[in-house]
Amino acid sequence: MKPSARSLVLGACIAGLLLAACGGAPAASPQVVGAPKPFATFAPPFPTPPPFPDLSGQLKCPSRASPGEEIGDRVMVRARNSGGRYGRVAQNFFVDLVLSSDTVVPVQFATYSANFIEDGLLAGGREPVARLGPGETLEVLFPSSAAIPADTPAGPYYLGAVIDPGGTFPEFNRANNVLLCPMLICPPRANLLNGLIVGASGGTVGFATLNVAWTYESWGERPERLTITVYRRQQGAWTNIMPSNQPFDVPAPATDNQADVIIYRLFSGDYRLVFDAYYACGEHTQSVFEQAI
Repeated sequence: MKPSARSLVLGACIAGLLLAACGGAPAASPQVVGAPKPFATFAPPFPTPPPFPDLSGQLKCPSRASPGEEIGDRVMVRARNSGGRYGRVAQNFFVDLVLSSDTVVPVQFATYSANFIEDGLLAGGREPVARLGPGETLEVLFPSSAAIPADTPAGPYYLGAVIDPGGTFPEFNRANNVLLCPMLICPPRANLLNGLIVGASGGTVGFATLNVAWTYESWGERPERLTITVYRRQQGAWTNIMPSNQPFDVPAPATDNQADVIIYRLFSGDYRLVFDAYYACGEHTQSVFEQAI
């Protein structure tokens, strides 16, 4: 007896179910599923800075000073606490002024000496600071002498300001506690007061001689080198009348106050004397004097 259509359909359904349950039927194509989303993390609205001060600042100083000179009234430290609004108040610390021949200055209390020592504390060069709040800036002045030691050799130096040299409290960064300002240390200069042609010989042909005299200030160091260049006004312009346009070198500038200067031809008219003085610490000054002969 042939099975009925209904029994055939029912049998096929039962067979299909059995095959699927036993893994015999082909599996459907897998769907591409994205990676699982990570758990959400909470980020604070602002980074939290370290809860301690961060002292730094700026230093203003004279570009030149002399041994023994008091520079306190020309020095200013602008100290800043950059700890942010979460930082702590910096209280009861000091600012030291030191003199250094290089840019390496230790962050520690400096030692005072009446004589020059490397990174030595200047006389009157330590000032207290009572309070500096987070984000605040304070000008530290030095009303005392802040004197350069009298035996400091001439040359280039750095004036250093060390903020909190004693390490009163922990800081985020102590490397920025040292402020530096370049400064040239030179003895006082003996500048030229005047220069004058006191005599002349020769004529309008060939070379001639001018006897030139000058005076220095009565105090200070005289130059190591002194040159004289002579100009004459010709057709409304100053013309160099030195042989080969080269200046005359004074043989002994520290002691000489007069010299015979060779020029090219001698005419009556307006003359200009230019003195260039070169000092031991590298300074150069120029003095100009004019007269008619």
